[in-house]
Amino acid sequence: MNGRRLANVEVLQPAQRDAYDAFIRSHPDSLFYHSWAYKEFLKALLGCEEEYLIALDGSEISGALPLMRIGTATRRIYNSLPFFGTSAGIIAADDRAYAALADAYNDVARMPTTCSATIVGSQFGPRRDAEMLAYNLVDTRI
Repeated sequence: MNGRRLANVEVLQPAQRDAYDAFIRSHPDSLFYHSWAYKEFLKALLGCEEEYLIALDGSEISGALPLMRIGTATRRIYNSLPFFGTSAGIIAADDRAYAALADAYNDVARMPTTCSATIVGSQFGPRRDAEMLAYNLVDTRI
């Protein structure tokens, strides 16, 4: 990942569970799909791996991007999140955290090992995905 981060971004760790869920519960645009419990449900049901990204302001979580992946070390598919209608995408406390997570997602999407990377953003809150995320296909539905 490159060095132009606007906020510190790292992969969510098990020790951050309570802080993560507290952030998700406090954000007005979050959905159940962003929750730790749903992450665990998907892992158990699908056998996929998590690679949730979080933005940090100091030690406080200021943003989150749920990502699940399947594949091998050389070919991976990323999704935020699996299943049609499961809206997730970036949840951020401010523009700085959103930009940092978008930048981190773009790094993941452009890795040579990434075959596909998909975000189905939340229907709530501002829609900035097309402005900040790398893409080569946009699907708009009513």
